[in-house]
Amino acid sequence: MTNLSMITTAKLEDAASLYSMSIEEIADRVMVMQHQETTSYRPVDYLRSSASVTTTTTHSSSSSPSSSHLNTNGAYESSSSLSLSSSSSSSSHENKSLRERERFNEEHRQSRAKMCHWCYQLADICKLSRHAASRSMIYLDRFLATALATGDNNTNNNNIERAKQCFINPRDYQLAAMTSLYISIKLHEPLALDASLMAEISQGCYTTYEILQMERVILQSLQWNMNGPTCQEYVALYLGLLDPRSYGYDLGAMKKLLDVCVFQCELAVG
Repeated sequence: MTNLSMITTAKLEDAASLYSMSIEEIADRVMVMQHQETTSYRPVDYLRSSASVTTTTTHSSSSSPSSSHLNTNGAYESSSSLSLSSSSSSSSHENKSLRERERFNEEHRQSRAKMCHWCYQLADICKLSRHAASRSMIYLDRFLATALATGDNNTNNNNIERAKQCFINPRDYQLAAMTSLYISIKLHEPLALDASLMAEISQGCYTTYEILQMERVILQSLQWNMNGPTCQEYVALYLGLLDPRSYGYDLGAMKKLLDVCVFQCELAVG
C-alpha cells in the first residue's frame, strides 16, 4: 500500500454541488459510468493473466509410440509404467512456473506502489490534483493490460510489444508511469506540464523524445479512450445520496467526509 498522508482537497463548493444534485441525476451518471466500465473501460486483471507475458514456458514433446516408450536399455515399456514419473515432472514444472509468476507479480506490485507514490508526491509538489495521479495509474494499468492483446496490424503489434517490454524492463516501466502522469495532467489539469519539464524531472533518465514517443504509444494502445470513471467519482456521487439530515445540513461535515473517502480511494489506487 502506498505510504500516503491525507491532504484535504475537497472544497465547500464540492460538498455543495453534491448536496444540490437530484437523485435522478446521480442515478443517470452512475448508470453511464457503469456502462463505460463494461465497454471501452472494462478493467483487466493483467497480473493474473500475465503468465504468457512474464514467463516463457515451452512444453516440448517428442514423437513416440502412442502405447509404449523406449527405455534406456532399448526395450519398450508400457505408457502406464511411466505415467507416475511423467506426472511428477509435469507437476514440478507447473509449481516452478507458479512460483516464478508469483515472485514476478509481487515485484511488479512493489514497483507499481513506488511509482504511484512518486506520482502523488509530484502532484503535491506541483500543487496539482491528486486525482490526476489516480487517473495516471488507471492509464498505466490499462496500457499494461494491452500486452495480453493480439494486434491486427503493424502499429498495434509494435504497441503491444512496447507494453510487454514494460513488464520485463524497469526503465520502460518507469517511463510508461511517468508518461501516464504527463497525459493525465495534460488532459485533466488546468496547468499542463511540458514534456521537456518531465524530462528534467526525470533527472536525465529520459529525453523529451522518449516521453512524447511513449505518449503516442499509450494513446494509440488505449484508442484515445481517456475519460473513464474513477473510484473518486463514484464515491462523490454515492455521498450525494445521503440524506442531508444525516450530517445536519452541515457542508463542513460533508467536506470532511468527502476528504476521508477520497483518501481511502487514493490508498486503494496504490
